Order: sequence, then structure tokens, then C-alpha cells
Amino acid sequence: MMRTTVLHFAIWSACGILTSMMVDSKECSIDVLKTVSTTDSVQATLESKDVGCQYFISVMEKHNDSKPCLQVREPVSRAECQIDNLDPGRWYHLDIRSMLEEKQQSQFTVSLPTRPSAVGNLLVSGDSNSLVVSWQPGEGFTERYWIVLMDASGFIWNSTVSSSETSCTITDLIPGRLYNITVYTEVGEHQNSLSTQAQTAPASVSNVRVENNAQENTIRVLWDQASGDADSYLVTLTAPDLSSSVKVLSPDGTDVLFENLDAGRIYQVSISTRSGALFNTTRITARTAPGQVSGVVMKYLFDSGELKIYWTPSTGESLRTRVLLSNSSEILRNQTAEGSAKEMRLSGLNLSPGRVYGVAISVEDGDLVNTVHFQGKLGSPPVSDLHIRYADETSISAQWAHTSASSDRDGYTIELSETNTTAVLQTRTLNRDMRECTFNVLIPGRLYDITVTAVSKNIQSSTTIQGRTVPLKVSHLKLSNQGSTNSLKASWETPLGDLDVYRLLLLRDKLAVINISVPANTSSILLPSLRAGALHTLLLTALSGSQSSKAAEAQCRTVPAAASDITITDSGPDFLNVSWKPADGDVDNYVVILKDQEKIIHTLTTSKANTECVFRSLVSGRLYSVSISTHSGSFRNQTLLQHRTQPSPVQKPSAVHSARDDFLKVYWNHASGDYDYYEVAIEHNGTRLQSQKLSRTQSECVFSDLVPGRLYNVNIRTWSGAYDAAISIRGRTFPGAVGNLSLGESGSRFLQVNWTSAPGDVDHYEVQILFNDTQESPAVNLSSSARGFLFSELTPGRLYKMVVSTHSGSFQRAQILKGRTVPSQVQDASLMPGTTESSLRASWSPGEGDMDFYTVSLYQGNQLQEKRHVQKQVMHAEFQRLVPGQLYQLSVQTFKPSPVLGLHAEEGQSTDTLSVSWSPALGVFHGYALQLFDEKEQMIENTSVPAVSNRYQFHNLTAGERHTVHIQTLSGSARSKDVTAHAQTSPAPVSGLHVCSNSSTMLSFCWSPAEGKVEGYGLYLYDPDETLQSQKTLGDDSLSCVFSHLQPGTLYEMKIFSSRGKLRNQATMWARTAPATVSDLRVESPAQMIDSLLLRWTRAPGALSGYVISVGGMEQHLGPEVTQTVFQTLVPGRLYLATVQSCSEDLRSSTSAAGRTGQSFGDMNWLAPVTGDYEDFHLTWSPPDTLHISRLSLTARLLEGLHSGRLYNFSLRTVSGTRSPPVAYSRALHHTIRMPPFPTPGLHCFPLSSSSVSCSWKPPDSDYDSFILECYKKGSRTPVYTHTLGNSTLSQQFDRLEPFRNYSISITVKSGDKQSSSARSSVITMIDRPPVPPASVRVNERSAVLTHYSIQFQFNCSWFSDANGAIRYFTIIVTESNDVENLFPEQRHPLPSYLEYRQNSSIRAYQTGYLLSRCSEQSTSKIQVLEINLGAGMRRLGGACNDPESIQQRKHLCDGPLKPRTAYRISVRAFTQLFDEEDREVQRPLYSDTYLSLPLKTQSAPRNGLTGAVTAATFLMSMVLAVTAILLYRKRAHKIAVQESPVTKICMWKALPNTQMCLGIKR
Repeated sequence: MMRTTVLHFAIWSACGILTSMMVDSKECSIDVLKTVSTTDSVQATLESKDVGCQYFISVMEKHNDSKPCLQVREPVSRAECQIDNLDPGRWYHLDIRSMLEEKQQSQFTVSLPTRPSAVGNLLVSGDSNSLVVSWQPGEGFTERYWIVLMDASGFIWNSTVSSSETSCTITDLIPGRLYNITVYTEVGEHQNSLSTQAQTAPASVSNVRVENNAQENTIRVLWDQASGDADSYLVTLTAPDLSSSVKVLSPDGTDVLFENLDAGRIYQVSISTRSGALFNTTRITARTAPGQVSGVVMKYLFDSGELKIYWTPSTGESLRTRVLLSNSSEILRNQTAEGSAKEMRLSGLNLSPGRVYGVAISVEDGDLVNTVHFQGKLGSPPVSDLHIRYADETSISAQWAHTSASSDRDGYTIELSETNTTAVLQTRTLNRDMRECTFNVLIPGRLYDITVTAVSKNIQSSTTIQGRTVPLKVSHLKLSNQGSTNSLKASWETPLGDLDVYRLLLLRDKLAVINISVPANTSSILLPSLRAGALHTLLLTALSGSQSSKAAEAQCRTVPAAASDITITDSGPDFLNVSWKPADGDVDNYVVILKDQEKIIHTLTTSKANTECVFRSLVSGRLYSVSISTHSGSFRNQTLLQHRTQPSPVQKPSAVHSARDDFLKVYWNHASGDYDYYEVAIEHNGTRLQSQKLSRTQSECVFSDLVPGRLYNVNIRTWSGAYDAAISIRGRTFPGAVGNLSLGESGSRFLQVNWTSAPGDVDHYEVQILFNDTQESPAVNLSSSARGFLFSELTPGRLYKMVVSTHSGSFQRAQILKGRTVPSQVQDASLMPGTTESSLRASWSPGEGDMDFYTVSLYQGNQLQEKRHVQKQVMHAEFQRLVPGQLYQLSVQTFKPSPVLGLHAEEGQSTDTLSVSWSPALGVFHGYALQLFDEKEQMIENTSVPAVSNRYQFHNLTAGERHTVHIQTLSGSARSKDVTAHAQTSPAPVSGLHVCSNSSTMLSFCWSPAEGKVEGYGLYLYDPDETLQSQKTLGDDSLSCVFSHLQPGTLYEMKIFSSRGKLRNQATMWARTAPATVSDLRVESPAQMIDSLLLRWTRAPGALSGYVISVGGMEQHLGPEVTQTVFQTLVPGRLYLATVQSCSEDLRSSTSAAGRTGQSFGDMNWLAPVTGDYEDFHLTWSPPDTLHISRLSLTARLLEGLHSGRLYNFSLRTVSGTRSPPVAYSRALHHTIRMPPFPTPGLHCFPLSSSSVSCSWKPPDSDYDSFILECYKKGSRTPVYTHTLGNSTLSQQFDRLEPFRNYSISITVKSGDKQSSSARSSVITMIDRPPVPPASVRVNERSAVLTHYSIQFQFNCSWFSDANGAIRYFTIIVTESNDVENLFPEQRHPLPSYLEYRQNSSIRAYQTGYLLSRCSEQSTSKIQVLEINLGAGMRRLGGACNDPESIQQRKHLCDGPLKPRTAYRISVRAFTQLFDEEDREVQRPLYSDTYLSLPLKTQSAPRNGLTGAVTAATFLMSMVLAVTAILLYRKRAHKIAVQESPVTKICMWKALPNTQMCLGIKR
């Protein structure tokens, strides 16, 4: 029902303010049932009676953000309205609107806050009576905070603070009580809270006091209870060096008793009140009463008149001890001593023997005193005539006399003590009949006091005598010269016991040289000013007081003096003379050794009277080491000098021009012997023009910018040190070509050629003319001033080649020009009526000479009517459709199409295309025909191009293939002469180039083969400075390559060139070698640092970015220049593995070594005696080093400071009477302890020869007896040698080893039964030439297969032993000989090459290229067999001998064809060393040869001739004869033409390119 009035009303609710407004008369009322607020949202529930009504809720004045309310029909129809994303604790005015049919019906406004957020980070702190509560405000807003405090009984306190506060203090609380604290955040009626628990600190106890009632072993502690709450009391009793005693008491406890305490000790007592996890502690100091002394003894010393009182000290601690001496009437002495005192001497008392005296001994500690009383009567006098009966190193005996008073004595007590000490070492109790006592197990050389006490009941009287044991003989006396010629060093071990000085007596030839005394703390001495090379004897005696030990003896010889004024002279390249001045002192003989580096060449032993020797047959230019050793006994003194023999000149020098007019290339065979470098200079007319300094590995150089055709003098000088040897040769540059060669006038019978002068020196010019490569007329020589020439009597219409050669010396250089004579005119030309009245017939006769076709032209007046091209065999032509009666003129021209000029193929521009270009042909033509052929002369492409073209490109070709281009000029059906050009596509680069593997000195590269055709690969390795490090040439079937001997950690650029002919294509990549591992890694324990390890190493070679060092899980990163570091806080005595990683960018290489931290401590344990009484154990040791002894228990001690490798002798005795004298000791038990010695530092091994190595080392900082030295083959566990060496030996040599073998050397230090860890080093023996095979091992003539140009045979790896090193390379030695004697090839290297052998008839032997050996890779079950086909151009032997540059230099090692019907003897040469680390051939390779085979004769060459079948048919026979006659005629004519000029011999091959014709011709 619709209402006409608007009702305004307001509803106040507990959760906010509601305002309602009716805006329409529809019944769509808003009735809010309830509202709910959270921290970020408000929800209102409306009563919804009208089904069609819709409700929306929004923040006031933000109706655009209004949200519809959710209609809920069950169980009661209502609407749920909610708005989210509100701020906590903020008041919001919300509009609720009702809608019906999109019209607003009514609106309510609700004002209420969101629930506030709780506080954050609630913290509580405080003391025993208060708590401080702090917090951080939560998000949003709040009006106030309400803090509520509760305990277990309920609510006890609350407070409200403003919203700006963040803390509150609560006071007057109960100590030790647990409270619950809640902080409420309030906005309006809304709350949010956060609670926590906190406890006040418990209160401390009060009135703490201590009661002990003068008790020695107990303390009672009392206190008053603490206020507040407490769970328990913890009472702790502590004292220094003692474990704590803790007792726990209930909250009502007020006292505690501690028992079994030490007398006279101060204790700390703490009483802690505990409540929950909180404590409050009160501390107090307590003291037990001091203990009583015991075992009081009174002794009167008649000798000194002193009264000696001694006792056993009280247990525990005390401040002082007081002694009161009294008689029956008065106190005679009141004297105090330290609390730890055990005796007291009272003098100046004038006591009376036989009278009773009283002693009171009080122990005082503050106000606490404990007293013991004692009475005693003075006895009779002591024994008389006390003296030392005898003494040796470890025992001493005392004797005394009996007197009349001896019968009153009960017995004797004899005490042994060290002089100036009070400690009694040994005690003997004897009956009254004894008058002698012996003490054993004493320290040698020590002064002792022996006190003999006569005992009569309680009365004692004593007397004392001093005696000394004999000092011990010195042990381990060593006398060494330490390499000195005039001094000896004596060293010895300090003997056990005491001594004052040492007396040293040095004898030579039984005469005293030195007689001195040295202090007792000396263990070594240098004896100077001695005679060189003489034998000396040392006598050493130890003195202690008046006692002297037995003498120790040692002998040693001083090192002989060295030879002086040594002179070395050379009188030739293989001769050295050595002389010297005699050495001073004693000398047995001289040994002169001549060494080549480390290899001994000659050894000569001479008597001491001889001072000169001569060495012959030496290597020229070599630097030799000459050592002259003076020998005396087993010692020697060596003087080392170096001298160089004179070098040799180079061999077979030559200078070639390489077809260049400003260039000379000089090459030679290396000089024999040694040399440093070459110096090459070029001169002309005595003037030096250029010079070059070349390394010793180079054998060629070039000079440029020279004058063409000039004759130069070249000096090649070999330098070795300051010596040189020179040789001179002459060489001429290639003459220059004439310039501006051109065709002048021409006619049907002549051609004129003109030129400008050639540059440089010219002797004369030579001109000649050729047709079809056949000389037309003899060559003509012209003077150097000629500038032209006329060729006459030529044939009309022919194309000629005109050659102008420049001659200089024996060289000539040609320039070629083509030219055609004018064709001759036709003869008898006529024009007659044709077959019809409108036609004309033209005819003619051919003229003289050559032509290709005719051009027939018909004119009417001056106007051309028709033009025809007629083949040369046709002599007439008919013209049709002419005007009858008209006058016509006829013109007949002879014509020959010219070939193209300057055909050029652009070589190597691409891998699959080829471009050609040319200059247009002369005359009339309409196009060109082009043909492309591959290497097999198969046509690839046939095409034609119009006459306007002068370039063409062929596509889709094979990479690296050689092609031939043919081009002809087309004119009608006529074709010019064929012009050819040769070109090659560029070879394709390899693909998939990557690093297969790498190491610190090696890089291995792999790749996929290049597409197309390649002849091989050239590999070049460059360092970062773009310096070439290495280069290799590989075959086309190679897919990998290894570069060795590289610098570790270095980045290299590798370029691989695919090559074929003169063209190549490259692929490039960068790669880095792995960094090298460090060398000489040593892991040591530093002195006095048993928890540390010191790592030292030698820097890794090559490039480094740093090190990563790890030991025991710890890691250090160090720079590349660091060579040592220390790791601390390690476990003493533990073995650690140290790893040093060398880093180069992202690559790492590591090496490891083991080392043990210092173990300078040991422990001793023993079992206590089963029977008998004792108080403690007494431990002594020798030698008397300063050791630190820690007591672990009654029967265990920790020993620190033990010297490594030293033997310690420990003596252990039980002791009784330290508390109540007399003190008595048990018989000593002895035990030895020895710590392991340290390993030797710095083991260094190096090869002496191919079968021996030498090792040296430094002594360790330990006591040691010997060294155990073992030599192993690398990878083997069985030693080759084991030597046990004395402790003075610091070097050892191993002989009879295998050459070029890796050996591992280990050295272990031994001290008694203890051994150190092993130090290791590796070394490789030198390499030597292979053993020479016997005469039965050589190429077998029976198994060889012979042809007219080759010999095929086999040999295997077993022919040469690898005993002196692995076989690396082979080469085949070929000797032209009919001899049958057992001979070796000529023993020099290298031998001539095949090219030198073929071009020089005086050379009878040559060698092939080097064949890589695979013998070291073969298995033991199969011997590798090598198939050799000598003369067949085997690639493994260097390939065919067809390289133009090598042919000119004649030095290329290759495999050329053998001569027919020739006897050859063959030998196989094997190398153990041929190339150095940079793949350069060494100067003196190591090789051996087999004996030459018996002669092997090649077969006869096959004959050339005409073969065919002859049939019975006469016609066929006549044709064969006719063809044969023609061929013979042409052959004879050709031979005659060739003989006319040497130019033609070179130029007759049509396949040669025109620009290369006649180059480098010699007469």
C-alpha cells in the first residue's frame, strides 16, 4: 500500500547511530536488525519483508561505490549488507538504500566504528617489585588503552591510558610471582586485546652467615628466607681448580652443610633464589680451618751446632707455620715460615745433649690456628771418618768408621741428595753393624750430598759428605768438513748428566794441532786454520769437577783445495786445451770432466804432478763445461768453467730470385755443431746494403727492394757466443720485363713491336715470333739499348706470339704480345649474271695466308644493297631480286675472328662460385661461347653470352675444386681459337671446431671435415700478443690436432686453414690451457705452533688469476704471487690433506699434500703398586730438556715440549715420606718415549744421464738416525732401489735406470723405531739414441716387391728397442749402390732430399720425409707392421715431389720415383728425439740405423711405341701407314722447332698460362 507521507526517525543502538529517511511512499522500509564490526569491515542485517525490494550499502556520499546486499530467504527473509576494505578503529557513516524498480524508496544512515586492531610487539621487563609494559600501536585508530593485571587469584590491578601512550609501569608487586598482562585497544564499545605472561624477579636471601666451629673439613651456611614467591634455593660452593658443589633446597630451607673440604682453603658460596626461570643471587666467602702438621722429627747437627726440625705439611692451604722451641722453663725460639714449609733450622741455641726440649708447631690462617706439640731429647755425636770409597758414572759409595758410641746406636739412616738442594733422592736404613752404603742409578757427573744419621731411639745425629759421579762418555761424536778446505766442524750429543767443560784435542799425523776446552753448553765447534785435504783425528773428553770421562774419537779429512789459474784455449772448432796451477795442501789426484750440458763427454784422471790435458773431436760452436776436481780420500773440490769451440759455417748456401725482380731468397743447410744465430748481409761492389739477424732455427731469409737483374754478394755468418764463421755466395735477382710492349705497324707480311727499357741491369734483349707455339724464325739478340723490332716475311692473316726476353746473366724474363697480320686479298673477283635476270653471281679465288670467312658486299653506287658472310671453303655467292640492267659493285673481304684478350679467372673469391672476365676480341663477332670443366675434364657448364658481355659467373660449384674455363669468339658459324684459363674455388672452412680436451701444457682441437675438396689443413696457434707459438700441417683425413708444450693458464687463438693449392680458408676459436699445479708443495707444522700448518709452494708457471687453498674444511683465496700461507686452530697431531688449486679464470688445477700438525706432546700411564704405602710418584727424564708436565690423574701425566725424533728416558719411582719424613723412594722403573721425526724439506731430483738421476735434500729439524730412500717406476708399487743412508748423507745417485722413464723418489726420516711421513719427488731420465739393430735385422731383398720406379717392403716395431726411449719417428735412407758389404748409411743428419739427389749426379744417397711412429701405442700381443711403397709418392713419407717452391729450394723431404734398372740399398732410421717442444727440428737428433740392405734393382722402364692390330685389308693398312707417316713428320718438325731456342722448350706447353710463359729460364 502506497503512503503519501514521509516519516523521519532515528534509532540509537549499542553499536552505532542509525538514521532513517523515507523518500518515497512505497512500502520498501529499512529495518536494521543487527550490525557487526570487524577490523576492516561492517556487516548489517536488515529485515526484508517486500520481495521486490533491493538494498544497497555505501559509505556516505560515495554511492558510486555502493554494494548490493545479499537477499536471504531462509529461515527468515532478510538482507545481509557488508562493506569491506575499511580502516580499523575508524567511525564510518554508512548509507543503506532500498530500491524498487530502479527507484529509491528509503535510506538509512548508520554511524559506527570498525573494531580497532590489537597492539603489536608487546614486551614486559622489570625487577622484583615492578613490571614495565611496552607496546607498539596497531594499524588504524584507537581512542584509549586499558591495561589489566591478573595473578593466579584473579584481577588485582587495571589502568586506562590515552592512545598516545606506548608504555605503562606497574609497581608494588610481589617478588617472584607470575602475572598475566592484557592490553585492550578500545574505540567506542569495541575492543581488541593482546596478552602475555611475565614474572617479577625473586628476592634475594638476607642475613647470610657461615659457621665452621674451627673444623678443617666442613662449612655450614645459614640465611633468612627471601620475601615473596620462590620455588627453591640453589647453594653453590666453588674454589679455584676444584669442581663446583651444588645443593638444591626447598623454599623453606635456611641452612646447608658442606663436608669433605680441604683444610685451610677459601671457598666462594653463592645462594640463588629461583622462581621459574629467574634467579637472584647472594654471595659470601668462607674458609675452613687449617690442618695440623704431622711426622715431626727433631735432629741435632753436631757439625754445625744447628737443630733441624722437619715435618709433613698440613693438607690444604695455610698462611704461615710458627715453630716454638722451649725447655722446661722458658721459650728459646719463636720463628715463623711459609705455610708450605717442611723443615726449619735453628742455630745459635747452645743446646745441651741429653736434655729434653719441647717443640710446638702451629699452622695459622688468619684468626684460625691449629697446633701440634712434640718433645725430644738430644742424642750422641754422629759417625766419624765419613769418606767417599769409590764412584763411577751411575753409582757412588760412602764409608765411615765405628766409635765407642756405636754400640748405643739403633742403626743408621743414609740420605742422598743433590748438592744445594733439600730434596732427598734416596734413603737407606742400615743396622748398627754396617759402615758402608752404595747408591745406584745416579746421574753421571753430578755432585751429591750423602748424609749419615745415627739413630738412637728418638734421638738422631748426622754428618754429611760430598761426592761426584764420573761424567758419561760423549756419544755420537761427528767430525765433518761441511765442504770446507781449512776447517772441520765437530758436533756431539750432550751426554746424560752434569759436566763443566769439554776438552778437545785435534791430531794430524799424531801431532797436536788444536788443544782447547769449551763450555758445557756447547754441542758443536768449528776448528779453523787446518791443512786442506789432510786427515785429522779428534779426541773429546767431558770434565765435571775433578772427574773426567772416557775419550770419544772421530776422524775426518778436510776438503782438498781447488785447482787455480785454470786456462782453456781452443785451436780449432773441435779442440780444447786445459791447464791449471797445482792445488795447495794434500791431493791424491785430479779428475777433469768435460760436459755437454749435463752429459759427460770425457773423464780424465791425472796424477797430482800432471796439470794439463787436451780434448779433441768436439762439436763446433758448442759451449762445454770443464770441471777440475782435486781428490783427497773420499772428498773432492770441483772448479767449473765454461768455454766454447769455434762454430762451423753453414752448408750448401744458395740464393734464388723466386721469379721476382726485386727479391732474393737465401737458404742453406744448417751449420754443424752449435750456434746462437745467423747474420746474413747482402753487398754490391763491396757496399753492404742490407743485413738480417736470424734465430738458430731459421735457415732462410729474403732481401727485397733490390735492383732487377743485378748480381749481389751474400755473406752468411754463423755466431756462437763471441765466435763466428762466415761463407759467401753470389745471387742475381730476376731481370725486369720490358715495359709498354705494344704492336706498331702491321701488314700482311710484317709486324712491328715496340717497348720501353726494362728496369735494372740488362745484358741484352732477345726477340722471337711463334705461330701455334712453333718458332717461325730464329731468335734475334738485341743490345740493351734496343727499343723495337720488325718481324717480316710473315703469313697474311695469322695470329702470332711475339716474345721479348730480357737477359741478365743466366736469367731471362719474357713479355708476350699477340698480333695478327692483315689477311691477303681474294684473287680473280668477278660479278656475272645469275640464273635469273634479276640475279648476279659473284665468284673469286682465295688469297694467300689464313682466313676464317669472307664478307661479300653488293653496292649500287655508294649504297650497300646486301651483305653476306661466306665460309672460307665457298668461293661464290649469288644475289637475288636485283633490278635488271642496274650497275652493281662487288666487295669481297677476308675475315678471321679474333680470340678474346686477357682472359682472367678470379680465383678463390668464393667456395661455390667462379667469376671470369676478358677484354673484347678484335674484329666483327656476335657473341662468346663459354665452357667450364672440372679436374676430371668433365664439362660442368656450357653456355654462351652476347658480344656486349665481358664477364660471367659460374654457380653451384664444389669448394676447393680446380676448374678450366674455355672461351671462343663467335662470328656466324665461325669460332675463334680456344682461350683457356685455370682457376680454383676457395676451399671451405672446417665446421664444428671445438676443444676436445686440455691440460696445463696441451690443447686438443677437433672438427668436422670441410666440404668439398681440400689437400690438408694448416693449424696456427697464437698467444694473446699475436705471436705465433706453433704451427702444424695435417692431411685432409685429419679431424683433430694436439698442441703440446704450451704455457699453462694462457688464452690462445687457434686458426685452422683448409688449403688446396695456393688457396685456403680459415676457421678461428679461442681456448685456454688449464693452469699448472704448484710444485714443491710442502706442508709443515711451524715451530711452537702445534695447532697450525704452514703451506709453502713454488709458483705455478704460466698465467694465473689466484689460488684457492683448503685444509680441513677451511678455505683461503690468495693472489697469484703468494707462495705460502698458514692455517691455524687445527687439531694438534692430526694428519691433514692440504689442497692448492691454481686458478686461471674459470679453470682450475689442484695438487695435494699431507701434513701433520705438531705433536710435541705425549702421555704416560701406569698402574699403581698393588701393595705398600706411597704418597705420590716422582718422574725424571734425560736428556734434561725443558718439558711441561701436566697431571691428568695420580697415574697419568701429559708431556709437552718433546723434541721430534729425540729419545727420552723416563724414570718413575713411588715416593713416601713427603708428609712425615724420612722420605723414601722405590726402585726406579724406566720407560723410553720417542716422537716421530719431521719429514725432510726440499727434496730435489734431477737427471744426470739417460740411465741415472741424482737427488739431494735438506736435513729436518729433528733428531734422526738415517734416511730411507726409495726409487719407484711411475705407477709401480715395487721399488727399483731402496737405500738406507746415514744421517750425515744429504744426496744420493741412482744408476742403471731406464732411459726416458718417469721415476718417483721418496725419502723417509728414521729415528729409532719411528719414521716420518715420506717426502716425494718425480724425475724423468734423459733420452738416448736407440740401440743399433744387429746385421740380421734389415730390409729383406727376398720379400721386397720391385717395379720400374718403386720398391715395396715391410718392417715392424720390433726392429728397434725402446730401451733408450720410445721410438718417435722413422725415415727411409735410400742409397744408390751395388755393394754387398755390411755397412751403415752415412752418419749425419739430415741427408740430402730426393730433389737434391735427382738434380745432382754426385749425390748417391737421400732420405724421405719423417714417418710418425705408433710403436708406443701397440698392444703386447700384436707387433705393428709398417708397409712402405718407396718411390710411389707416399703421403706418410712426404708425398710426391711436385711442390714448385720446394723444387726450386731442393730441400723438401718427399718420396719421388726411383730410377729404372738401378740398384738401391735401403736402411730404416729410427729417432728417439727429432723435434723440440716447439715442434722445431733439434740440431743433434738421437737416431740409429739398420744395416743397409743387399742391393735391390728396379725393373726396366716400359717402351713407348705404336701398337695395334694389322688386318688383312689393304685399305686399312694403307690408312695406318699414312697416319703413322704424318705423325712422324709432325714429331720431327716439332723436335727441330724445339731445338732452335731454349725458350721454346719451356713455352711449348699450351696448358701454361700466357702470363707465366718463359719465366725463370736458364741457359
